[in-house]
Order: sequence, then structure tokens, then C-alpha cells
Amino acid sequence: MSENIWYVTTHPGGLEASPEGLVQWVLPGNRPNVTVAPTGRALNLRSAVALLDVLEAEIYEAEPVGPEPHDDAVVLDVRSARLVRRTGWDTRRATMFAIDCAAHVLASSSPAILPDGTELGTVLVDARWAATASDGRGDDRLDYWARVSAMRRIRHDREQLAELSRAIVLADERRDVDALDDAPYASTVAVTDAVLAATEALRHHLLPHVYTDLADRFDDRMELRELD
Repeated sequence: MSENIWYVTTHPGGLEASPEGLVQWVLPGNRPNVTVAPTGRALNLRSAVALLDVLEAEIYEAEPVGPEPHDDAVVLDVRSARLVRRTGWDTRRATMFAIDCAAHVLASSSPAILPDGTELGTVLVDARWAATASDGRGDDRLDYWARVSAMRRIRHDREQLAELSRAIVLADERRDVDALDDAPYASTVAVTDAVLAATEALRHHLLPHVYTDLADRFDDRMELRELD
């Protein structure tokens, strides 16, 4: 028996958006408890390292049904598998992970100041506070308005991040320099992208229903466009 621990990462409810298409996994506790790959495709079970490429809202431990996996595999393609249990990963942990990654990038870069004078490190401090201060009671009025207030601050920070990148691009254009060949732009983009990713994760954590509704409306519009 292999000692590898395999994982599957999905949207809420066990829906996996793989490059080959959607897969609806059978959640733990249901019968039958085995998920079979769609015709002509395979299910992807991932090692912990491989999860970094596909992190979603939920992560499950999984086990293959059938032949034993190769011990050196990073991503295992199988015909059928079962979800064993859901891990403790959630949107709050995803947010804190993204903030930690951004802090790591920021620590190895030159200090960056936003156009309004705010240090980039302060943006992460605000994001970390907003992620940890919320108690998750979506039906509590005070908690809801605390989330909205935090989102307003983060929205301002995101606008300032975009302005910082634009300012560098415009300066490069005036100097007739390709921004992609400009070292300051390359280092700034790496930092701002990491911070933007952290704030985006925070937005989904603080107001998940809002972004679910927006995504559903976008999908509805796209379907109507295709029908037209």
C-alpha cells in the first residue's frame, strides 16, 4: 500500500474545474462513495506540492480505487477514486496563505510606496486584520458592516496598486523604454501582483455570497450571448 497522501481541490460542493472540464466528486459520507472519471478522461489526484497550482475553496484527502500509485508521482491520473475526508482548508486559510506569500515577496523586494503615501506592507497588515477580525457570522449585522468597511479600505488599496503600476509604465513610455525590460517595473509587478492576489482572496473570504452571485450572473450573461 502506498504511503502517499493524495488530494483533490474543488469548489464548494465537490465540483472540480479541471483543464479537461468539470468533475462532480461524490462527497465523503455518500453512497456509492466512488467517483468515476468521465469517458475518455482521468481523475487527477495531487500530492501536497502539486496543490499549489490548483488551490480552490475546499481540499479533500483522496485515495485511488484500483492499481497502486507510483511513489514518485506528483499528479496521479486514475480512472476512479474516493474522497476520504475534507481537510481544514477554507477561505480564511486560503486568504492567510495568500497574505503570507505576498509578505514573503515583499520582504525580498525594495520598499514600495503607493501614490497616496501608504507603504505596501501596511496593505498586508490591513488585509491580515480584516481576515482575522471577522468571526464569520454572516447573519450578524455588526459583522457584516465590519466586512463592508474592510472591503472599502481594501478597494482603495487595490486602486492605489493599479495606479502605481500605471505610473511606472507611463514613465517608461516617456523614456522610450519597454516596461518588460525595465528592472524596477519587473520587481514592482511581482510585488503588486502578490498583494493583489492576497486582497482578491480576502474579498472572496469576507463577502463570499456577493462574489458567488456575481459569478452566476456573469455565467448567465455568457449563456445568453451564446444563444444570441
